Amino acid sequence: MLGELLGGFVCGSQTARNRRELDAFIHTPRVRLPVIDAETAEHYAAMDNLISGSQIEDFLP
Repeated sequence: MLGELLGGFVCGSQTARNRRELDAFIHTPRVRLPVIDAETAEHYAAMDNLISGSQIEDFLP
């Protein structure tokens, strides 16, 4: 999720502002970032590869 947000920021017009706000948010006591292990990263890479270049309509019934 964090990677998706950061990736979206790069495409936006307010990258620096969005990164500052996200940084402030993730450093609040209510936020905990999970440790992503190699297995999780492999699953994410497979899903990202599957949907890369796809439109949302491709996944709707």
